[in-house]
Amino acid sequence: MRIDTALEQYKIDHLDTIKTGDERHRQLVRILESFSCSEMHEVTNPDLTRVLGTFSGSTRNRYRAALTHFWKWGRAHGYCDLHPTLMPGKETPRDNVLSMAQLRTLYRMATYKEDMMWSTYGRLMILTGQRDGDLMNFHTERMQGEDMYLPTSKNGTPHIVVLGPRAQGLARFACFGFTIENHGPFQTALVPAGGCSLVIPATGHPAQFHHALGRCRRGRKRH
Repeated sequence: MRIDTALEQYKIDHLDTIKTGDERHRQLVRILESFSCSEMHEVTNPDLTRVLGTFSGSTRNRYRAALTHFWKWGRAHGYCDLHPTLMPGKETPRDNVLSMAQLRTLYRMATYKEDMMWSTYGRLMILTGQRDGDLMNFHTERMQGEDMYLPTSKNGTPHIVVLGPRAQGLARFACFGFTIENHGPFQTALVPAGGCSLVIPATGHPAQFHHALGRCRRGRKRH
């Protein structure tokens, strides 16, 4: 079966049934463009390695996973016999992990504009380690007992965040929804980090504050 025909059948059989199917289909169309008129059984492991070599890091790994599963599907349907052996890309961390001292400094800086909404938002981001978009959907009516209920998340599913006493106080008594239009309160904060500083960009968008927190979700302690 030709690659383009197989890909459309694969889309119907598998990709249309998963949430990320459209993105995976675009990935396969892109990386298999030069083979679209070739028979699936004619494509070799060196062919796939060559086209995969134009990508690096996490992008390479996403394409690698897409190709591997597509050929697994092809083998199951008798369209090919190839078991792709493709080398993964080397991924590098996108952010630095902040120390507890740095997190404490950011926690104190969250109030420097004396804005209740922003200080609550910033401190809850630090205490819960949640993504900025998920936290934006929270308000005090969504407390479930002593826990924070977030109806949506990055993967599209609701989840519950267990809160420590300090976060409970912020969430229960000072959080009335984040309908923030002015992104000014967090402008530039320098947090000592050895021989350098951590900078919150001057634009002050909440996502950039979250970016400044780096990977604080790793190893986060309850407060």
